[in-house]
Amino acid sequence: MELTLVDAGGVKFVEGTQNEAYLARARDIDRVIETCFSERARAALLYAANLPATFFDLSSGDAGAILQKLRNYRIRL
Repeated sequence: MELTLVDAGGVKFVEGTQNEAYLARARDIDRVIETCFSERARAALLYAANLPATFFDLSSGDAGAILQKLRNYRIRL
């Protein structure tokens, strides 16, 4: 799966494909960050299927790791 660039009313963001896995683990968020920087987008739209299954298990810490990394690079999710 690839992320696609969307320009909606002057707001640029990258979007994942619905119902397709993209991130297998929390550290894969680097690919989203790289795509955002290469496309000059400051936001990402990811669907539940794009995120690792452990994202929704708060005891895993994956949600915090992903969101903190995006926050550090000022990318909105």
